[in-house]
Parts: sequence; C-alpha cells; structure tokens
Amino acid sequence: MTHRVARCTMFVTPTNPRFIDKAWTRGGDVYILDIEDSIPLAEKARCRGLIRESIAKANKGGASIYVRINKPFVDADLPCSVWPGVDRIMLPKVDTSAEMQYAHDLISQLEKDHGVPVGYIELSPMIETALGVVNIYEILSATPRKIWSMGGGTGYDMAVNLGVEMFVDF
Repeated sequence: MTHRVARCTMFVTPTNPRFIDKAWTRGGDVYILDIEDSIPLAEKARCRGLIRESIAKANKGGASIYVRINKPFVDADLPCSVWPGVDRIMLPKVDTSAEMQYAHDLISQLEKDHGVPVGYIELSPMIETALGVVNIYEILSATPRKIWSMGGGTGYDMAVNLGVEMFVDF
C-alpha cells in the first residue's frame, strides 16, 4: 500500500445507497465505511451484508478504504469487512493487548480466506477508555501488523467511561 496524506477523511454509512454511490465523487482521500455508531442496532446485520459491495463503490476514485467495526460484534463484523480493497480496520474502545491479538489472528485468517495478502490490512486501535490508556504500550505492541493508533481521549466515549459530564450548562 502506498500511503498518502489523508487531507479529507469521510465517514460513509453503507446502508444509504446514495451515500455509497456518490462517495467517490466527493474528493475524499479516505472513506470510512462505518458499521459502528452511525448504524442502529436493528440495522447492523443488513449493513454487514452491504460492506463488500460498498468497498468497490467507495474505492472507485482510488481513495483508501477503512471499515470501523463494533467492539461487541467483532466476530460478526470482521468476516464482512476483510476483503480486497480494504486498507485498514478501525477497532473502537480497545482496552487490552488480548483484544488486539484476537483481531489480528482473525483478520489474518480472513485475509487468507478472502484473497488478501496476509498482513496487508492495517489496524487502528481506538483508545477510548481509561483502561486503554493504561495499557496503550501493550496494545500497540501486541501484533506484528502495521498499527495506526487513534486516541479518543478527549471524546464522548472517554467521558462516559470516566463518568465525566461532558456538557455542562453554566
């Protein structure tokens, strides 16, 4: 994979055909096919079924394609997300190195099964909890796979995890 500067990264909802069909025309450098926060629980199974065709459509202009999965549904989300054309998997709320190792092992097997060179797809552990911050070195050292860490330490998920009221009226 040749890395480019990601000047414009856009989240795209696979369940909206209009968004997927037009994504590549928007000039983004990266399109993130989101199975996580933008998809209601009742729609997740349908969304998983749309990921593979969405990869080719969003990649039409040559942008990098990432897929953001759900932590509680790793076993359901990864088999639908690891296909040729995907450059990176985003793993939300990673707390331990064991979670990274599990994802690495499953992705490696899926790469083999789906015709992707083993080790090609990068991982982005999203550090969004206090435990993840404490374990960050072990998390980032857990696999030989290329890692691009994303910290969510100032975001909503971290605030909820810490029990902090993020929005306060004065």
